[in-house]
Amino acid sequence: MGRPPYDRRMTSDPHPITGAAFTSPVPPGTGWPGDPATATTPVAASPGDVVGLAATAPTLAELDARVSVCRACPRLVEWRESVAVTGRRASFADQPYWGRPVPSFGDENANAVVVGLAPAANGGNRTGRVFTGDKSGDWLFAALHRVGYASQPTATHSGDGLELSGLRILAGVRCAPPENKPTVAERDTCAPWLDRELSLLAPTLKVILALGAFGWDSVLRAARRLGWTVPRPKPRFGHAAEVTLELPDGGTVTLVGSFHVSQHNTFTGRLTEQMLDAVLSRVRQLGDGDSDGAETGQSVDDLGHPVPLAGRPHRVISLVPSLSEAIAATVPGALVGVTDWCTHPPDLQAVRIRGTKNPDLARICVLEPDLVVANQEENRKLDVERLRAAGVPVWVTRIDGIDEALISMERLFGEAFGVPTPAWLSRAKEVWASAPRGPSLRVVVPVWRDPWLIVGSDTYGHDLIERLGWVNLGGLVGRRYPRTTAEEILALEPDVVLLPDEPYPFSASDGPEALAPLRCLPFPGRSLSWYGPAMVEARGVLEGLGREAR
Repeated sequence: MGRPPYDRRMTSDPHPITGAAFTSPVPPGTGWPGDPATATTPVAASPGDVVGLAATAPTLAELDARVSVCRACPRLVEWRESVAVTGRRASFADQPYWGRPVPSFGDENANAVVVGLAPAANGGNRTGRVFTGDKSGDWLFAALHRVGYASQPTATHSGDGLELSGLRILAGVRCAPPENKPTVAERDTCAPWLDRELSLLAPTLKVILALGAFGWDSVLRAARRLGWTVPRPKPRFGHAAEVTLELPDGGTVTLVGSFHVSQHNTFTGRLTEQMLDAVLSRVRQLGDGDSDGAETGQSVDDLGHPVPLAGRPHRVISLVPSLSEAIAATVPGALVGVTDWCTHPPDLQAVRIRGTKNPDLARICVLEPDLVVANQEENRKLDVERLRAAGVPVWVTRIDGIDEALISMERLFGEAFGVPTPAWLSRAKEVWASAPRGPSLRVVVPVWRDPWLIVGSDTYGHDLIERLGWVNLGGLVGRRYPRTTAEEILALEPDVVLLPDEPYPFSASDGPEALAPLRCLPFPGRSLSWYGPAMVEARGVLEGLGREAR
């Protein structure tokens, strides 16, 4: 242990709130708003120091103080301090930079905790407060205010008057890392701070919200180190995913997942305000001791929109083939209407209400459904809005991968239909939990011709391909379903082109001739795009294609 030098920038700048002058990085105990440390706070200079100082911190306040002066990771120390001195964003050039590890923020008796990745170089590393001073924090604190955790909707700087009630925010790694990517060693060095914080919070803690997969994994690792019982196989991260962790004293804490409030997620629409509000409302319910949102009239769909259900639905219309098959298999007799594209099960008896993009809204209303089930990608927002305006409850799913599909289906049947997890869904979890088998393949999957469209990144099909240990070359071309040409597909040099029979009906005479000499294999498109019971057999079908391709 030692004393850190805080003399990298000898000139001082005025604090944006108080006006007091500070050098950067800010020496402890010099009056920075919210600084938990003093000049005598012990400093961790190595991973071993972190273990000892974390384990012996008697209170959260002392833990915060020790965290805020840690110097155990040389790369992070150099980065956070160099940003504070020479790497400032131009718009903040006249402000002092905290330049130290960022302590946690919020209620010391919280029943809810939010766990993020790490401070931003020009956000928390500048302001000295987690998620404060950047776009991600703007999103988070506005949402926390809407659900009643935050005293105000904005967070600009330490000392701005913001307070949290019932909730505490922390990061898995406490220093700003280069490119927002801490190393495994840095993550592990920082872990004892997280372990001690969770153990000190345990007497009042009921729910943890993990922002992103890094936060999710950090909590699960900490839980195991603390002797909490974590389900096996390891619970997979997903937006709105939930898992119950059992404490040694018999108590439980619910871990909830959310897509991170990063600009990438919020700018692209992967995370919307409604989605964030919905997951935070769920956190609030769990923190307040109300574990069943459906019974309190608080059911929300995957986009966070309230779904007013009077009880278990008995007259259901599905606008999505995958969901039609799933509902028919799980709640027989509930479907009264489906689209023309709902071909499974083959003997399904239900009124046809045209296509997914042009459903007959008048006919839907005549059928008087107590629930319509739709999907964000497959159905038009305008149609959903018109149905809701007509008083029809609509549950919209959002599914970008296997994990989201499993979580979405479990929520739909558990919360909306009030039925146990169906056997096919449990089996799908088992099927997709195992590691990839066999050598990798470089594949391209067209879904349309004239123009050519292929499966890109951020899609359900892309996730299935990657889960098999293969490389989806379409993910290198673009997001969702990028437009391309036969010549560009040839230039990608895939090991095999997989040609589905839907939505475009590729066949032996329609598709391969345009892609010669590439090897093309036809397959049932349902295996790569349907996320109901088809998930159970999809892995076997696709792995069979892989064996054939080799």
